[in-house]
Amino acid sequence: MKLAKDDTPPESGLPLPPTKRKPRQPIPALRTMDQILGIFNNGEFLPEVIEKMAELQRKMAEYRAVHSGKAKGTFTIQIAFEQNKMGDVTMVAVCETKAPKAPPSSAVAYVTDEGLLTLYSPMLAQMQVRDAHDPETGEIR
Repeated sequence: MKLAKDDTPPESGLPLPPTKRKPRQPIPALRTMDQILGIFNNGEFLPEVIEKMAELQRKMAEYRAVHSGKAKGTFTIQIAFEQNKMGDVTMVAVCETKAPKAPPSSAVAYVTDEGLLTLYSPMLAQMQVRDAHDPETGEIR
């Protein structure tokens, strides 16, 4: 009597030939930025990043409403990696924003003969005011 072919190797303690090895299970990997940023500070870093982004957008909208110009800002995430001798990787993440700067305050004034500032132009005192209204005809000239 002939036995069916048995695919199980004899238990000799030797490793299986490469064609007979069981396929390895894939190791779970962090593949997206939100997964990577989610591991920092026990998951508290990612909400902080999202809040900083929202705050920057609010500041840019506020700047645009007040100053009616282009609003420029920056948003930077920096991650420093260090791989140790045993193969583990230490990471440090920092998130920084720069909101648009308000333009400097400005004003215009005039200097008097005494060296003081005034809001009235000295040219107004030298100007001759003439009447542009003709009282007889009502015409404005």
